[in-house]
Amino acid sequence: MDNYELVAAALSKITNTQVITYNEYLTQKDRNPDQTFQYFDSNLLHDIYLVKGVVSSDVIDVEEEVENSTRNLENVFISFSGETLEIKNLNANTTISQLKNKIFETKGIVPNDQWLTIQNVLIKNLSGKTLTVKNLNSKTSINQLKNKIYETEGIPPDEQYLNYGLKSLQDHQTLSYYEITNDTTINLSTRLRGGSNTIQVLDRDFLDPRYDYDFTNIKPSGTYTRGNYKYVRPYGWNRMAMRVLNKYSDNSWLGVNNRTNISESVEGEWIVSFHGTGKNNVNSIAKDGYLLSKGLRFKYGRGVYSTPDIDWAARYADIFVYKGENYQVVFQNRVKPDTFDVVSFDSGLKFFISPNDKEIRPYGLCFRKI
Repeated sequence: MDNYELVAAALSKITNTQVITYNEYLTQKDRNPDQTFQYFDSNLLHDIYLVKGVVSSDVIDVEEEVENSTRNLENVFISFSGETLEIKNLNANTTISQLKNKIFETKGIVPNDQWLTIQNVLIKNLSGKTLTVKNLNSKTSINQLKNKIYETEGIPPDEQYLNYGLKSLQDHQTLSYYEITNDTTINLSTRLRGGSNTIQVLDRDFLDPRYDYDFTNIKPSGTYTRGNYKYVRPYGWNRMAMRVLNKYSDNSWLGVNNRTNISESVEGEWIVSFHGTGKNNVNSIAKDGYLLSKGLRFKYGRGVYSTPDIDWAARYADIFVYKGENYQVVFQNRVKPDTFDVVSFDSGLKFFISPNDKEIRPYGLCFRKI
């Protein structure tokens, strides 16, 4: 079995576009000189297809977060009734509440009666094209912004990935929550979409076969920990390693240094988790996680769902066909300790909910025949 061909077949299913191996590209490029090829963006894949959802938000006051968080402002122009008021000498510690107080001091409009408008937001896509979205306000949600982009560009909201200031913009939050002010530029990426004439080429360095491990025929035995947390190895699955060594500032998160016992953790190591890749199943895992977390107190309103149980993650995984046989694929991740919430079933099954998608990193793809 060619691992790259299997991975390409899986990614074709996950992204709903054609993904081929580099060797296939070498064969096709001369036969099809008019065909467009581009390298597969593995970073974008992880960012877009992480299984995200809402945590029970009945204990979260979003408006309070908006009013009391800091904004990066200098001078702001306030327009009302045909008049423009300039508020000067603001700084990085100025809050929206303080800005409203300055308006009150100048114009006598009480803060609770003020509705601050963000007139224009600039949307820049990967090709460098910039779109101006007008007539927004500070309470415009990211989902509403996506709908405006859809009206102009025809990109469905669930295929848009918005990023600003190294943050992924979540649908339920507002522009002011992310410190987005007038003429702010937001970066737009899109899901890899079916129907495109572009063929995605899987880089030869996407995988790292040195760290592959086939658990298909291995029976469960012993107790293992990773990041000082119980690690249930993916028995019954074939784990193919992604090339992530030296991708980040250090490799301690992988636990590759100073391991003297294969079953024990090492210092600085992150915890192992799994998540399914089926984008059509995102609503299911989000709903399951929401119902499970309802009534519990969480300091985050949205997060990336994963689980230490690969068989549970498989419930949300894609099924694809490779050489006439059906397979499933699940991401294997490392999650930074002490950065996620845990919700549990009575059976002991757990969800991890990571509020920051930079603190969950994929490092393997697990496959099994079904």
